[in-house]
Amino acid sequence: MSRLLYIANARMPNEKAHGYQIAQMCEAFALAGEDVTLVVPRRVNEPDLRGIDDIWTYYGIRQNFRLVRLPCLDLIWRLDNQFAFMLQSVSFISVLLIWMLFHRFDRIFSRDHLVMAVLSPVTSRRKLIYEVHGKFRSRRGLRFQVWLLRRVGKVVSLTGSMAHQLSEMGAENVLIAHDGVRPERFENENNPNLSQTDLGLRFPEDGFVACYAGRLHSMGMSKGLDTFIEAAAKTKNIVFLLVGGPDEDVQKLREKWITLGLPPQDFHTVGTVPAADVPRYLAAADVCLIPSPHNEFFAYESSPMKLFEYMFAGRAIIASDLPAIREIVRHGESAYLVPPSDVDALAAALQTLRDDPALREKLGIAAKKEAMQYTWEARARRILA
Repeated sequence: MSRLLYIANARMPNEKAHGYQIAQMCEAFALAGEDVTLVVPRRVNEPDLRGIDDIWTYYGIRQNFRLVRLPCLDLIWRLDNQFAFMLQSVSFISVLLIWMLFHRFDRIFSRDHLVMAVLSPVTSRRKLIYEVHGKFRSRRGLRFQVWLLRRVGKVVSLTGSMAHQLSEMGAENVLIAHDGVRPERFENENNPNLSQTDLGLRFPEDGFVACYAGRLHSMGMSKGLDTFIEAAAKTKNIVFLLVGGPDEDVQKLREKWITLGLPPQDFHTVGTVPAADVPRYLAAADVCLIPSPHNEFFAYESSPMKLFEYMFAGRAIIASDLPAIREIVRHGESAYLVPPSDVDALAAALQTLRDDPALREKLGIAAKKEAMQYTWEARARRILA
């Protein structure tokens, strides 16, 4: 059995998408036959996550890999600035290097560029697998990333568009591996009426439930929910189900909803919930939303995990018509795509799907069928091949 070390300089568990992705991939690598060890720093977590050490239960996965927490100097919870971040990173990586002197691995996987940069001079290139989640924007950052791409054995890209750009930057062995879904999470979540009752949700009988699940910002960038609310104001009987946070951003959206004259009782929010509970909320929706704006990250570099979960939930999806989205779904066949940030087009899409349940069902069935190829385990096997 091959030994794989996954290094993640991140709080675990955490409320963000990358924590979920890390946990899913560790489970998937183990299912693919690897002896997996996940190494993370021992950091101060958010108040509502402190004391949660069982990441397997939190993320709803098998306990088929080891978790090692290494000490570090963590002042981020107090200072939250660049100095605190660098101090935490340098201290964690220093302890990591000492720990690795006493442990041997056949493959080393990480999505952290600093970790890969430090390991590359002292580790065989063929062992290093670097998963890229975006290009650097500054000239200095790009030069650093070009240098790093040429010093690892395999580069994993989330989209075909980004893979092409990474190859042009000098990466030699680039693999396209979109994010995925864990089918087991959706086995019993196909009854919307049961879901509403169990979760304490009460929607009007004529309400059309549009759901968004996830963080409301990514790296400081809006996910486009403002556009959705403006579109909802142009449509009738739209009920908004929001599964995510942070709370201050949820409150801003609620205020916008009310300001535009939409009924307060039709704005439902449940905050951030454990990943294992998300399918129950998706089952309560008529459509699921990805109204991302157009920029380089969302258009070419992002592989939104919510897209695959929406697909596997069998729900009709309204998403921005972006290249990264079009790599996975097709307009009118497995999703309903609209120009990004176009309020009128999004309102028209909501109205079309509200008035055409047969089209909703068709899109949902097709999406779920296509989602079967995007499991985390299939992704892991592809990366290891």
